[in-house]
Amino acid sequence: EYMGASRMDPADGVRQRVFGLNLKDGKANSTTIGEFDFLQISHISLKKGARCVVTATVDDHTFVVCTLSEKGTETWAVDMSLYGPRSVTFTSTGGDADVLGYYIWVNEKRGRESDDEEEEDEDIPQPKVAKQSSESVKQQKAAQPQQKQQQQQKPKPDSKPDSKPQTEKKAEKPEAAQKQPEKKKGPVKLTLAGGVSATEVKAGTGRVAAKGNKVQVHYTGRLSKNGRKFDSSLGGKPFVFRVGGGEVIKGWDIGVLGMKEGEKRLLEIPAKLGYGAQGAGPDIPPHSDLTFEVELVKVL
Repeated sequence: EYMGASRMDPADGVRQRVFGLNLKDGKANSTTIGEFDFLQISHISLKKGARCVVTATVDDHTFVVCTLSEKGTETWAVDMSLYGPRSVTFTSTGGDADVLGYYIWVNEKRGRESDDEEEEDEDIPQPKVAKQSSESVKQQKAAQPQQKQQQQQKPKPDSKPDSKPQTEKKAEKPEAAQKQPEKKKGPVKLTLAGGVSATEVKAGTGRVAAKGNKVQVHYTGRLSKNGRKFDSSLGGKPFVFRVGGGEVIKGWDIGVLGMKEGEKRLLEIPAKLGYGAQGAGPDIPPHSDLTFEVELVKVL
């Protein structure tokens, strides 16, 4: 892992550095993302070998990010953003690869202090005394001794109840701060080749679907624009096809690659990787973006 020169924006407390990983064949490289930081991956390139598969493991879930080869794609453009706090592990199988992107630090503490300073400045009273006449100033000075006597005569026990709620409110802040990282964790959405988006709905634990494998899947297909269902295998036998063999639409070959047995994914497929300008009968109009709920039943 290496970091390039940093670039600091003092206005908002954000610092950015070029991020890179040199992935060796079969060796895992892990990176920890801070609580208020995020990691953005932009490119992955083949460095050594004829072909390699790059995977990413996030929150114990593994995804195939891309497949690189000398005869095909040597550099893959990736739009992958990961927010902390969490760790991510990249692995290259079959050859060496370089991962390139940006690591961005957000100075959350500095931002909170700046907000507090601005609020304090707004609470400072305006110098209205300077605009008052000399007579009104004298009247105020004459009334000050009476005000002091009235304040001294007030019973002191009245101030004690105010101090307790303040102590309780201060004690609540650390609890809220501890719960914030839990809200940030959630499903990881990846943008794959051609603009296919894959969101893991349920984690799998079995074999991984690789290119050339025959697989059994259950699915439900809907039109993205209105959610209307046009096809489903639920209630019948699983659908069987060969991953990467061109037996299904291209969006399926890309989106099912890397799934584990038992895993469920939500695939969002653009029209160009679905049925394109032709459509498919009366149920799928031309130029339709598609959404599929896919469950990998078994790798044959």
